Amino acid sequence: MSLITVIAELKADMELSTLSEAEISQIIRRVFTMLGWDADNRREVKPEHAVANGWVDYALVPHDVPQVFVEVKKGGEPLERHQEQLLEYAGKDIGLSVLTNGLDWWFYWEQRRFATASIDKDAPAEIAELLSSVIGKENVDTGKAFETALSLAELPKAWEALLAEPDELLVELVAHKTQELCGEVPDAGAIRAFLGALPDAHALQPPNAAGRKRGNGGKPDLTLVFNGKRYPVDYWKMCLVRLCEVLASIHKDRFADVLTVPSLNCPFGQRPYFSRRESELQEPLPIGDTGIYVHTFVGSHQVKRLVGLIASHFGHDPPVIEESRPP
Repeated sequence: MSLITVIAELKADMELSTLSEAEISQIIRRVFTMLGWDADNRREVKPEHAVANGWVDYALVPHDVPQVFVEVKKGGEPLERHQEQLLEYAGKDIGLSVLTNGLDWWFYWEQRRFATASIDKDAPAEIAELLSSVIGKENVDTGKAFETALSLAELPKAWEALLAEPDELLVELVAHKTQELCGEVPDAGAIRAFLGALPDAHALQPPNAAGRKRGNGGKPDLTLVFNGKRYPVDYWKMCLVRLCEVLASIHKDRFADVLTVPSLNCPFGQRPYFSRRESELQEPLPIGDTGIYVHTFVGSHQVKRLVGLIASHFGHDPPVIEESRPP
């Protein structure tokens, strides 16, 4: 019998939400077994594991060292009532922990909930894959489970960063899909405004976990450092413009060589970074009085790469962009 089959049986069990904690605990032990753990070996699946301020229902113990805590509640019990208790049990020593009432499963990495599964709502195959990747014995043994938990926990931060400073590729993809749907290409600024209005990733997080503070997500203070000089700027794209202005003043006679910088490769064709014709660029900005415009439809990652490319094009070391956020 496979783990998917076991989960499908649970999905069909109409009494699951009414079972006692002891009955749910029996089900969890069965799941442990399907995940490769020896549920009858107290050295590997340790029940009532003592911690400084109580006992956690189960500790998964590969190589004689507790690595995962699992707290079990009765069927249908609201999990939000118990997450603080579990995270206190885990403290600083246990990075990966799980809270379940048999029907719902909440997964935590270092005090932050990073994934959930619902026997009632989710597909058995999807639940099995998540359980296997995060608390399967082989993956816990090898450490891969912790890598998976960390990567899933960082996803909200990655999404928040994309929304705060939309990556060029993300905006391009939205523009392309919009064109497919309605035949019109929206303005890049409108797309950025739309993405910026989406709920940030932290707004989608559960009430958490020891009330940890987060940064204000405000616009960073930026400074372009080039050739020993510092140039404060307001926006990422202005790092690009400012560098070009400096290079234009240094290389007056040959700044037009910037027009030979390799074109931008994107999923929808090649576009130049520089041109004398504004119509060839997205969000073009002039470079001083050179008559040359620069493509500024770029996010922070593209700016960091592009300033290095342009500086090296003129024989200079890559500039540094210092970034700090207001307290």
